[in-house]
Amino acid sequence: MALAWIGGSRFPRVKDRSFSPKLYKPIQDEFTVVSAQYDLGNPFLQKDREEAGIPKIDDTSSGEDLHDQAALFLAVDAVVTVQQTAVHVAGAVGAPCYALIGEKPHWRYGIEGDSLPFYSSVKLYRKKGEWSEVVQRVLEDLRANHGRIQRAEQATA
Repeated sequence: MALAWIGGSRFPRVKDRSFSPKLYKPIQDEFTVVSAQYDLGNPFLQKDREEAGIPKIDDTSSGEDLHDQAALFLAVDAVVTVQQTAVHVAGAVGAPCYALIGEKPHWRYGIEGDSLPFYSSVKLYRKKGEWSEVVQRVLEDLRANHGRIQRAEQATA
């Protein structure tokens, strides 16, 4: 799984669409993950990622270069991200994307529903309480849609 947890860098409402990468721990406990989070060289974002134990392949696949990020998204089972560019890159290449949407979404995401009219591979998970509750809903769907790979491997071991 490719994970991203910060939405935006220069615009208001970053807080409304961002959370600590440590909230992804339940997903990390069950799936192999890699960072898709761009950090623009911000040492605080790098430190948060490292403390959460989320490895990064390189800067380009983490959003510095959209072609490299698209290649990463095609190589992983799914993308789990807050509302940011990663949603659109995943949707554009048809990669399965689980998009965590804050209580005040950008207009592109609408105010209700769990899909986007322009990306059939993206499913929206709207925040109605705590981010941890949204991550739990995503984890349940990841188990249903991607957990079979792990179970099949375990059965042959």
